Amino acid sequence: MPVMTLHPIFATMTVPADDVTDAEAAAVARTHWGIDAKAKLLTGERDRNFHLVATDGREFVLKFANPAEPPGVTDLQIKALQHVARTDPEFNVPRMIPLPDGTIETLVPRAPQPARVRLLSWVHGTPLRFAPRTAAQRESCGRALARLGLALQDFRHDHAQYELIWDLTHALRLREILHHLEDAPAQAAIGALLDAYEREVAPVLPGLRHQILYNDMNHGNTLVDPAHPDDVAGIIDFGDLVHTALIEASLERIAERLGDPTPLVYARLFAEFPQLEVLFVGDKLGTVRGNMLQTTLECLLDHAGPRAYAHHFVGSERVNHVGVGVPPEMFDRFYATVIATFRDALGADWTAETDAAWTRAARSLMEAARE
Repeated sequence: MPVMTLHPIFATMTVPADDVTDAEAAAVARTHWGIDAKAKLLTGERDRNFHLVATDGREFVLKFANPAEPPGVTDLQIKALQHVARTDPEFNVPRMIPLPDGTIETLVPRAPQPARVRLLSWVHGTPLRFAPRTAAQRESCGRALARLGLALQDFRHDHAQYELIWDLTHALRLREILHHLEDAPAQAAIGALLDAYEREVAPVLPGLRHQILYNDMNHGNTLVDPAHPDDVAGIIDFGDLVHTALIEASLERIAERLGDPTPLVYARLFAEFPQLEVLFVGDKLGTVRGNMLQTTLECLLDHAGPRAYAHHFVGSERVNHVGVGVPPEMFDRFYATVIATFRDALGADWTAETDAAWTRAARSLMEAARE
């Protein structure tokens, strides 16, 4: 039977980490960083990690990079943490601890190749796996992940396009190892799911906006406040950064800042076009307005991505609304009102790039709907 060669994407998942002892880790910290500490091995998916407790009480994480990890990918992780430290210094993520000469990484002689080692600050908190789960905690996790996405939104790196199996973009690579699953019904179910992904998801991804994202917010890497477990205290382990599709971060930020933006959007609309308010006199609970705004945003995202239906739908609605006294050009003005409302709400967080993207998408949708 021929031996199947796995794609290199699986390399860092199969190559074992360096076999480093606690004593060796403590010696590296003392020799290279001048820190006298006790070391204790931590669990890790690919790297060899140690918790250091120095004699002066300071705590650190010492990381020995996986031998199969390209140096550029390690540098991506280092630079991302340094970027977050600059763009959102209050966000509690590990900080890089430089060597005495100011560099970040050192080579430690080992067989068959030197190990690349770096030191990070220790982030305090209770791993999510040990905390009770609540709805408020889930909301806090969502806000933290959105905040981290915003902190990374303008981060660029030459190795950001490296392939990682945890990246949704490369999900179809799982077919190469699916035969290792002995449970036939499970293998069939996963195979069907991958087929659906190839048919329905993969064609859409190239049309979505991309950026470098933190891709590993699991119950081990998410830390909560021990005294207030509903609050995220920090996020650790930047080993699974990916450059992948992003659902518009500005919408996440709007939801975080405003909750439901419907009242503000329509207050602005009625201030600019008072004659429209009478059309909603029966909408006492705001349900119609909320649904209309949701549809407006869904159409914009569809047009920015797969363009499956939005231009046809908006084109039809432009004609239909004439019957209730709404001229077609009001659709253009409504999108302008939505964008202006969001721009005012986000303030400095509404960047020139964000404004250009929204304006370009709305203008393109309106042009397509008129054809």
